[in-house]
Amino acid sequence: MENNKLTFEHLESHAQAGYMWFDYSPQANMLEEIDTTLVPGSNYCIYSGTGGEFTNYEWYKNNELIFESPEADTLFLENITYSDTGVYICHAQNSLLNLLNLHRNPVHITIDTGTNIADFYNLQKSITIYPNPASEEITVVMPFESEPVNLKIFDSEGQCVLTKRYIQSNNSQIAVGMQGLIPGIYFLQAQTENSNYTTKLIINNRGTDR
Repeated sequence: MENNKLTFEHLESHAQAGYMWFDYSPQANMLEEIDTTLVPGSNYCIYSGTGGEFTNYEWYKNNELIFESPEADTLFLENITYSDTGVYICHAQNSLLNLLNLHRNPVHITIDTGTNIADFYNLQKSITIYPNPASEEITVVMPFESEPVNLKIFDSEGQCVLTKRYIQSNNSQIAVGMQGLIPGIYFLQAQTENSNYTTKLIINNRGTDR
């Protein structure tokens, strides 16, 4: 099973089955390399590319360890400042699959220091999704009213699986159908003329009853 794009979610059940000969290393790096520019005061999240019940995550910025936890499948950067400029990667290890280390391709973050933060004060706020986990439909609550919004949903491989454009109603709530999306971890990106929001979304068959 080696030399594929398998992650710890794919491999743990095989390790638990107790196979005596189980060739699973190496695997390809996780997800795509990203190069993005962010506005001061905004929020950003970076998904590792793998889960797994027995996985530990190490997050590095410019090759220095900044965070480590078995719960840290996603790195959250809040209230972005110039000091957040850098290259972020994740190394993941799994206690059931100790011959394999998985690595997330780099995320290059640049900060737009020429932007007047007063013009982007809405970035200090965030979008809200409910229910999350979801099954059939989510409601996205935006910080501002009556502003066109481009919504995109990306899967854990970084592929865009849904794109829609909305003109917000007065209550800033947008209903989005999840039909056709298989259970898993996704990222929802909401873009307006002056703002860019990203948040984690979980789809399962039972909604919040999991």
